[in-house]
Amino acid sequence: VRRFWRNGGDSALIGYGFLSGPNQYKQLDDLCNSHAVDYASIDMGDGNRQAEILEACRQYGFTPMKGSSRESNMPLIFRESSVNELTGRNGGEESTRFLEVATGRVKELLYENYAGKGKERFWIAADTPEEYCIQVTSEKFNHDSELWELRDGCKDNHLLDCEVNLYAAATHQGYMVKVGE
Repeated sequence: VRRFWRNGGDSALIGYGFLSGPNQYKQLDDLCNSHAVDYASIDMGDGNRQAEILEACRQYGFTPMKGSSRESNMPLIFRESSVNELTGRNGGEESTRFLEVATGRVKELLYENYAGKGKERFWIAADTPEEYCIQVTSEKFNHDSELWELRDGCKDNHLLDCEVNLYAAATHQGYMVKVGE
């Protein structure tokens, strides 16, 4: 997901797409260079490709990110962390720094903004494909289980995850006031 940010938190969706294959990180780097992007992040996902993603982040200067349910330990919507802190191990590549994102808090803020009730404005053009709109609104909060869950009929929340990380990254870069400060 590519989004233009301006100080104060206003942003506009520029575009989105999916990268895959053996050259996906080079494709992302080329895309960033051709659009004068000064900050890019990659979600470390479920950990199955953690070493590969951390290496790509080191090679291309991307910021690794990871969603977290350990939100009670975070005074803000993100915190700088390390793989050691996440795994309980010490040393080596495991000391790599990343942004740990309080995904539930960010989803609450995003949904407020989508509804026009938040402090920031998230512009999504009228001609944005339906797939994007469905995915960024693909989850709902279950008050009984206190978890975010996919809405009935939704199969993918990948673009919502991207927007969650973008929101945290924009806050980290100083485009928005940090929640909790």
